[in-house]
Amino acid sequence: MNKRGWVLLASWCCLLALGIVWVQSHLKVSADLRLFMPSPRTEEQRLLIQNIGESPASRLLLLAIDARKQRFPQEKSFVYQPLIGREDENRWNETTRATVLKNYNQLDMFI
Repeated sequence: MNKRGWVLLASWCCLLALGIVWVQSHLKVSADLRLFMPSPRTEEQRLLIQNIGESPASRLLLLAIDARKQRFPQEKSFVYQPLIGREDENRWNETTRATVLKNYNQLDMFI
């Protein structure tokens, strides 16, 4: 490869690296199902959107996060924003397993 080819390759690699850095700094990752819904226009729609964020699926997600935290305590844990502050009532243990997971598939309207 000649000098011009190496310069083009180096330029392309630099642009690619800058693009990756930009995407990482601007990317927002969330598991909140409400982000995929249109904005509510009525009080009924607002209530429905709020309940989606607090659905059985959201609670199950908190249980899964806590179970992973218990299994891998050295890892940095994920924070689920819609139910922040309710972690204590969603600890992974035999009680929550029996109460939350029992007949879970019958509670969630999205399954």
